[in-house]
Amino acid sequence: MTESLALSRPAAGRSSLRFDVPVDGHARQTALLAHDGIGEDSLGVLVREFTRVGIGVLHLPSGFDEGDVHAALAAVSVAHPRPFLAVGHGTAGATLLHSVLEASSIRAVALAGVPADDASVARLPGLRRPLLVLHSPTDVAVGVEHAGRLLEAARHPKSFLALDGADHALSRPADAAYVGVATAAWALRYAPAADAAHEDAHHGHWAAARIGRDRFHTEILAGGHPVIADEPASLEGTNHGPTPYELVLAGLAGCTAITIRMVADRKGWPLEGVRVRLRHDKVEPGENGCEARGPGKVDLFRAEVGLEGPLEPEQFRRLMEVAEKCPVHKTLKLGACLQTVELGPES
Repeated sequence: MTESLALSRPAAGRSSLRFDVPVDGHARQTALLAHDGIGEDSLGVLVREFTRVGIGVLHLPSGFDEGDVHAALAAVSVAHPRPFLAVGHGTAGATLLHSVLEASSIRAVALAGVPADDASVARLPGLRRPLLVLHSPTDVAVGVEHAGRLLEAARHPKSFLALDGADHALSRPADAAYVGVATAAWALRYAPAADAAHEDAHHGHWAAARIGRDRFHTEILAGGHPVIADEPASLEGTNHGPTPYELVLAGLAGCTAITIRMVADRKGWPLEGVRVRLRHDKVEPGENGCEARGPGKVDLFRAEVGLEGPLEPEQFRRLMEVAEKCPVHKTLKLGACLQTVELGPES
C-alpha cells in the first residue's frame, strides 16, 4: 500500500513523497530510503521485505539534499512513527549519511554499495549509531574496497554483509530481497518501542492481505505477524508460501495443540508434548459420516492427534476429547456468519 506524504517544504517541484506501508496500512516503525538506480521490480521486492515486518518505507527523491531529509522527517511524523532507520544505496547513500547525523530519531544506518568518498569517511567516526555495510565483491560500479574503507572509519557496533554475486543495481530481485530481509532483521534490534500514538487500533482477532501482480504471492499480516500465502507451481503460483486452505489447516492444528496444552497445564497432568497432523479433502455427502450442508461435496477436516508423556488412561481420553473442543474446531463445525464490505481508500 502506497501513500503520498505532503511536504511543508516543496523542493524542485516536489510537493509529496512516496511512503510504502504494511498491508494493513499501519506502520509500526519507519525507515528512510535513498537509492541510486535500483529498478522498480527490485525496489518493490526490497521494500516488501520491510513492510511485511511492519516497517513503513519513506522514499527520498533523486537529487535530494539535507533540507529534503528534514522535510521528510517532519512529514512522516504527522501520521506515522518517525524513522528509526536510514537505508542508503550508491551515491544517494553517501548523501543520506551526511544528512542524518543530526537526526535524533535515526537509531541505525545501513549502507549498500556506497562509495567511500573522503567526506563520508571523515564523518563516519561521528555517526555514533550501529552501522551495517552491505556490498557485493563483484560490484564493478563501486568496488568492494569502498566497504573496507567505510568499516575501517566507523566505530562499533558495525557489521558487514557480502552480497555474493549481486551487481551494483541489485537487478536480480532475489538479491534485493536478500538485502531487505537481512537489513530489516538487523535493524529491528535497534527499533524503539512502538509509539502509543501509533499503536494498532484493531480489536479482537484480525488479519489483512494484499496481492499485487506477482502471480498469487499474497502478503498477510495476522495479528501483526507476517505470513505469505501462495499457490503451487502446478496452479501457476510461485509456491512462496502455504495455500489458503493450508493456512486454515495450520490455524486448526495450532488451536488444537494450544487447547490441549492449556487444559493439561490447568489440571497439572504430565503432558510433555502434542503432535497434530491435519488433512483437508472434499468428500461426497454421507462419506465418512459427513452430512451435507448444501449442494456439492462436503469439506472433511481429518485430524490425527498424538499425546506424549506418562498420562493415565483417563487423562489421555479426556485430552483426546478436548481436541474437538478448541475454538477453531467449533467455528468450522458450527459454521459462521460471513460478511464482505468495501474497503475504503483511506482504510
